[in-house]
Amino acid sequence: MSIGRYGECHKELEDEETVIYSYRVEGWGLPDEVRSEVEQVEGMFTIQKSALEGMFTIQKSALEEPEIRIERRKISAHRKGFVEKRVPRCPDISAHIEAGEVTVDKLCGIDAMEREAGGHGSWAEGLIFRVFVLYMINGELPEEDGFLN
Repeated sequence: MSIGRYGECHKELEDEETVIYSYRVEGWGLPDEVRSEVEQVEGMFTIQKSALEGMFTIQKSALEEPEIRIERRKISAHRKGFVEKRVPRCPDISAHIEAGEVTVDKLCGIDAMEREAGGHGSWAEGLIFRVFVLYMINGELPEEDGFLN
């Protein structure tokens, strides 16, 4: 049973065609011996493997637009009006990755350890999914986002 995980991503760089996010995931349910694994960084100092940041890139052409519905609603007690509602779709992140529109440039520490152990390491995909959905809801790419699972 897992105690929980926390993930966050931050926009690092954006231009007309691409956006780059850094991300990291913390696994609070990991055994202490796994969490304390360290990796030598450039021979100068050590860092906990689970704390390493990852990075992913999204091509802006891959971003999907939401379905827009115009509904007639009651605006005030005596008036009805039209309201525009943005309804996000469920983006297929795996298809975008296979097409090369989304790339995970570097796995974070938790994802890398899961892949080494034979797992899938899909926490980056979860954050990419959240970025796509937030884009559909707000109409712009988020500066940062996170989740608690």
